[in-house]
Amino acid sequence: MTSFSPLRWASLWICLALWVNLADAQVEFRAIGGPGLEQGKVVVPHAEGAFLVGVSKLPNSDVVRGYIAHFDEAFEHEWSTLLPYGDPIELVVDAWEDEPGVAAVLTQRLDVQDGYQAAIHRVDDSGLWLGSVEPLVQGGFRPARHVEWLGNSWIVGTRSGHPAAYNLDDDEWLEWGDAPGTYDRIHDATVGDNLLIAVGSRTDVDTMHTAIWGVYPLGQLAFEHIEPANDSSLWSQADGIATTPESVLVLQTYAVDNPNGGDPHVVHNFLGVNTNNGDVGAFYGPTTGQRPGRDIASTPQGALILAQSDGNDNPPQGFRLSHVSNLGAFVSLGIWGTDFEDDPGRISVGEDGSVWVAGSTRGTLDGSWNACVLRLDSLGPLGQWYGESPGFGVTSDPLFGTLASVDDEKSWSRWRLSPNPAREGTRLEAQGIEDLAVEWRIVAMDGRECSRGSGLSVPLHGIPAGRHVVEIGSSTR
Repeated sequence: MTSFSPLRWASLWICLALWVNLADAQVEFRAIGGPGLEQGKVVVPHAEGAFLVGVSKLPNSDVVRGYIAHFDEAFEHEWSTLLPYGDPIELVVDAWEDEPGVAAVLTQRLDVQDGYQAAIHRVDDSGLWLGSVEPLVQGGFRPARHVEWLGNSWIVGTRSGHPAAYNLDDDEWLEWGDAPGTYDRIHDATVGDNLLIAVGSRTDVDTMHTAIWGVYPLGQLAFEHIEPANDSSLWSQADGIATTPESVLVLQTYAVDNPNGGDPHVVHNFLGVNTNNGDVGAFYGPTTGQRPGRDIASTPQGALILAQSDGNDNPPQGFRLSHVSNLGAFVSLGIWGTDFEDDPGRISVGEDGSVWVAGSTRGTLDGSWNACVLRLDSLGPLGQWYGESPGFGVTSDPLFGTLASVDDEKSWSRWRLSPNPAREGTRLEAQGIEDLAVEWRIVAMDGRECSRGSGLSVPLHGIPAGRHVVEIGSSTR
């Protein structure tokens, strides 16, 4: 039997390397991509390296697919792959280490008939695709983040304009909000004091306001904070949330009128949240320019705020990192950037305290956008890194095949299990396939084989409860 293997997409990728040794921190930068568009969304660090997870779109193509590049312990590129192709648009929204050396990737698919669908793919550090599941969420659910809450895995997002969360382990569904005439959107979520805390925005009468929700384990609202409209703010939204040992901090982006005319200033600040009563207090931030917030994270050395810099900084449109204490006191500021245009995405923190920032850079290859990742071995004193001279390296990825191979494997990558999750049995399905001499086997997360058989029906009698992988193959594959 031949097990399902990951697909490869034809492209040329470029690796841009920069190493900077600051007083107390080592900084490195990688960019990877091809002639199309690659966007880095999130980094998943692990003991043997790191996954850079994002999306990719080739030139003259409308297909958007999940894209993963893996780097080893020395931060050298090892392999790249794309998630199996099924729907024309599949956007990566989050990723995490599901078990040692295995990345789980949460995506939002846009199905032509069924609308938005959530999916979770699993890929190991060798590049092997371990399978995917489509959680049985209610229709129209748009996932935003994965969290661990009270011993269970949850995905948090929005359904029909209202915040919602789904328990991946117990098939439990929570929904809150539901203010008449409004539209809510989740951007990030975390857990603090046993509450699920989600942040995003509420749009009311065409104006977007920062929104913060605290939810009890049974789904009741602990608190709801909606930023009131005021004369100075044109709109606002919460971009990210972080739980530190002393506080819960929320990153906020807002727009204000430009007194000199022209485009409004889009800037950021951060908020402190009291989880006992939902009270919110504002901290400082820049007041002019174009410096939208991107993410906030807790590290062993304090909190780190990520924003995009602008022309008032140097370089223009780079990575703007602000180090603050767990209670919000300013520590230091660093501006990072290449000679090109950089757009930061998300922050991840390794078990060793290393800081990883996913993003995108434009100009490293023919003016196209490429995925990139910035790594700091610790926060240290941040500085103005743009003055350093970068070193470049361009490599043709030997693991990429040809573009035709995507079409050749397209139907094979459309396999799904329905229902999933299931109790007594499930069925292998693929678009346009009614019957096929398929061989399959069910494998537990520890690698132990639980069952094997052939055909499209997969009985589950005697299979213990929990997560499993179904590997499929045929005599011709």
